[in-house]
Order: sequence, then C-alpha cells, then structure tokens
Amino acid sequence: MRCAEGSNFEDSKLRIWQIYQMQPDRKLRAKALANEYAPYGPGGSSHTYLDGSSGWLDHDSKGLTFEHYPDHQKVLLRWDRVEKYIDLMIQSDRYLSDKERRAIDFPLELNAASAAEYTALKAQHPDTLVGFEAGGNFMFYGEDAAKVAKVLNSALFTRETALGEVQVTGFPPSLWARKSKELWSAGNDVYLAGLNEDGTHHQTKHLHKEDYLPIAPSSIWMAGNFGLTEWILIRARFPCRIWRWQKCGCRFSGRNRWFLSGSCTSRNRK
Repeated sequence: MRCAEGSNFEDSKLRIWQIYQMQPDRKLRAKALANEYAPYGPGGSSHTYLDGSSGWLDHDSKGLTFEHYPDHQKVLLRWDRVEKYIDLMIQSDRYLSDKERRAIDFPLELNAASAAEYTALKAQHPDTLVGFEAGGNFMFYGEDAAKVAKVLNSALFTRETALGEVQVTGFPPSLWARKSKELWSAGNDVYLAGLNEDGTHHQTKHLHKEDYLPIAPSSIWMAGNFGLTEWILIRARFPCRIWRWQKCGCRFSGRNRWFLSGSCTSRNRK
C-alpha cells in the first residue's frame, strides 16, 4: 500500500516517521502528511497494487485518490485516514524496514565518563526508567529502552555504545514533559537526568508511580463517583492508589463511599 511507501520525495518515510515522534496532535499530523505528499500542490504518479494490477495515484489537499485500471474506479483516502493507517503501521512496528531503521541518525555521544555516571545512576534507581541526556536526546538503554519503546511506540535500536551493545531509544528534551508523563501514567517510576555544561548530569525530573493522579480519561470515572474533595481524601487514606486498588483489600467504589472514613487495609502490601 502506498501509505507504507512514503511520498515520491527522497527520505520521505524517515521524515514521516519523525512527524509521528514529534507531533502528538492527529489533525496536525494529517496536515503535515498532506504537505509531505503534495508540497507543490496537486500531482500524481503511476501506482502498482498489491495484486500486481496497475493504476494511477493523485494527491491533493483532500487526500490520496487511487484510480484502478482498466475499470478506472476511484477511491479517495482522506488525509485523516492516511494518518490513521500510518499510525497503525508505526505502532505495530511495520512501517520502517530494518534497513531504514539503521539509516536513522540517532546520535549517542556516550563516552566512558558518561557511561560510568549512567551506570552509577541506574544502580541507585534499579526499578526506575532512567533517561540520560546524550547526543541531544534523553536516551534509555537496555531493558529500560524496551519498556519505553513499548509504551511510547517509539523505534527501538541496537547500538554499540560505551555500555556495550545495547538496545536504545529516546526522545528530544523539548518533549520530556509529555513523554515522561506518558511513561509515568503507564505505572512507571521515571528519572530524567539532564546534561550540564561540564558534561555531568543533574536531575531534571523524578516521577514516582504512586504519586500519579489521573486527570483524563480517568477523571470521568472520578467525577461520576466521587467529588474532588472526596477523591483527595481517598488518595490520602489509600496509598494503594488508583491503578492498584483492585489488587488491594480496600476495593472502594462509588457504592462504597463509607471507605472514606476508614483507611487502607493493605498498607503493607504496596
């Protein structure tokens, strides 16, 4: 399918992949795709379908129009649909080939001193996803990288670094607030170590999973069962928190408001 091939311009697929890494808004992604496929206005090219038959592909401000030969049947795929198809391919890791992955410029810049600092930091926070700023990105290594890539649907690479050959992934510092929140809301402790001018690192943010308070869409559930004040009381008295209450003896719900006057029955089972 043409969505998996990119536009007719060189390095199109890598630019499209970068759009999905940098832009969370689906409408803006659709506009960016329209600009990538048709930067100079309407155009077209020949197209070969998966069954080997031929046709023509037009691209304009509306989307991609597929015309099949010889019956000349036309199908319009609007940009919002194109955006969804590509998103599904990226999430299922079917968009980039292995060769294209290797072509992505993912600067590491992890020297021996930085590797030692990272190793010491990771030893202090063994159960935390540690993002270490290097080469213009917050980088995650090894098992952390695999977990981060799964949550963020980001590309996972295997690279030779000062840590040895490890899996790596990451995101730009400009996205740290949004990306770290995604990792945090998925039930992870997150530690981001920013880069100092002298090459050492400082704590940019340390998020603890037990401190996460869902805002949306869980706020719909909260608003429907509890008032804000009640919810704050629940959070104070039930350290099991929102995502672990089902495994806890508390089992509070909208029908069991009397738990507000009690306390967590499984405080030692966190």
